[in-house]
Amino acid sequence: MPVPYTTWPVEEYVARQVRSFTPQGTAMVLLAIAQLQRGGLALFTSLFRRLHRGGHLSKAKVPTLVLLCAASQSALTSVELAEVVRVLRALRSHVTAALERM
Repeated sequence: MPVPYTTWPVEEYVARQVRSFTPQGTAMVLLAIAQLQRGGLALFTSLFRRLHRGGHLSKAKVPTLVLLCAASQSALTSVELAEVVRVLRALRSHVTAALERM
C-alpha cells in the first residue's frame, strides 16, 4: 500500500461534504484523492458510482470527463487495475457523446 502524500484527513472531509459537491467538484475530488494516494478503492469507487448512478455522466461536459479520465490514470498506483479499467470503459461512451455535442 502506498504511503499517503499528506496527513490531512481528506476522507473525513469528503464523507462530510459529498452531498454538496457538484459533478465537476466530485471529479476534482476524485483527481485529488488519486494524486494524493488517499481513500483507496472504497472512496474512489463510491465517488465514481455517485456520479454514474446519479445520471451526471450523461450530462457532463468535456472538462469534467477529462478530470475523471485523469483521476482514473492517477489512481493506477492506489486502486486496483480492474476498477480503473471499469471506470474508463464506463467513461468511453460519455466522452464520445460529449465530444459530439460540441
